[in-house]
Amino acid sequence: MRLTLLLLTVLLLLAAAPAEGWPPASPLLPPDHWAVRAAERLHEVGLAPDWLPAQRAAPLRVVGTALSEAAARAAREAPRWAPLARAWAARFAAEFPRALAADGVRLAGAEVGAGAQLGHVAEPKPAAPQPGFVALTAPADAAMAEASAAALLGEHLAAGARLQVDTSDVAFPAAELVGALGPWALSVGRGPVGYGPNELGAVVTSGAVPLDRVELMTTAPLRLPGPLEVLGDFALDTALARFDEARHPYDPLLWTFQLQWRPHPRLTLAASRGLMFGGKNWEGIPTKNVPLSLLGIKNFNENNVYSGSVQVRLPTEAWLPLTAKVEWGSDDNPGALVQWPGLVAGLSAPMLGSLPAALGVEYAYFGKGPFGYHTPFGWYAHGQYTGGWVTGQTPLGDPLGGNGRALRLLGAADLWDARIRLTGAGWVQERSPDNLYAPSAAGRSVGGRGEAELRQDRWAVALRGGYERGEQGWSRGELTAMARFFL
Repeated sequence: MRLTLLLLTVLLLLAAAPAEGWPPASPLLPPDHWAVRAAERLHEVGLAPDWLPAQRAAPLRVVGTALSEAAARAAREAPRWAPLARAWAARFAAEFPRALAADGVRLAGAEVGAGAQLGHVAEPKPAAPQPGFVALTAPADAAMAEASAAALLGEHLAAGARLQVDTSDVAFPAAELVGALGPWALSVGRGPVGYGPNELGAVVTSGAVPLDRVELMTTAPLRLPGPLEVLGDFALDTALARFDEARHPYDPLLWTFQLQWRPHPRLTLAASRGLMFGGKNWEGIPTKNVPLSLLGIKNFNENNVYSGSVQVRLPTEAWLPLTAKVEWGSDDNPGALVQWPGLVAGLSAPMLGSLPAALGVEYAYFGKGPFGYHTPFGWYAHGQYTGGWVTGQTPLGDPLGGNGRALRLLGAADLWDARIRLTGAGWVQERSPDNLYAPSAAGRSVGGRGEAELRQDRWAVALRGGYERGEQGWSRGELTAMARFFL
């Protein structure tokens, strides 16, 4: 209660502070939102040079500004991509008609939707599952409805929420209050936190599930003062989340952060860390040891995951724009960085010439490294925090779920002035016996997922689904049909 009152006080102080020309407060759009993906693609072709979100989810107004400015730049500098950039900016304006309007209290945008979902899981039950075991899941067969809204409450305060209802459950994938001052924003509530340059895979956190968290982030690239300005742009995100679920009965906290550095317009470096700590497992820890643990100097039963990443926009625009992405990580076992690392590497083509389409490939590997020998251990598992690097039945890190390897192919197409949007991903992967999904889903599996959406004015109709099958006979699938109206 005291923490909640303190955070609300900070938000109110931010709301009363003077504006300084930085991005106004706005709620976050999730990493898989079409507009976030569009802004990233425009950055990869050089049309959104200031696009440097602090994490995979991005503030609504920052996304809208990036699309609008990229459309104007494309008209001057890249006419072959100008029609798609212009269509994306127009689509954003239709979905959030008041997001970029003049200051004041207003509803930036809202939507309502209805549809149906079907789910299927055929899973052999493990004989003796480990405490951190992850079960295969799929949605229940049910009718469903959705509603979301984003409100801008002046320059320094905003709120957003998303509601999902079906015949058996009511959920809030997002609900947050955001305060902004200068280039900083503080979000209190529920939302995704994802790090790493790749689209699907990630070593620390992928942003696949929302967390109840307090998050501090930059909303615009920062530069050091004076002569240090030549070092380039920086972005920072840090979040503190709390797990209150049966999977983690000891009520731990999760602290994550990512620091990004762009010394050159084509090069972005990042360092990330996730730390699961506290709760009943920390009862009795000496107070003097707490800062040592939080700073990573000494380990007191906490669970750490680290990573560093490199993202390079290759100078190939005249032929085919390409971006190379590598994330290399470790848990807190000594020597694991080179002896038992986690790796997610990718190569993306954000535009295929003048075609409004994109292709990408990712490779994930968690296991024996190139140097030395390490006694095998299970990635994302822990002796004290037995629920693992998981919330519910969804891994916080890479969707592979730990030890093993995966090859993923991604694609997207925006046709008919972006009225038709097609996205898809296919993969082949092999999970080791000490993977979080093992033993029931160990071994090789093949799967894919996709979405097709038709947009006309303020209406959209979408069909999305996925299917995966393992060599041991297990399978899972889902299918959802939705109709949406944007207010």
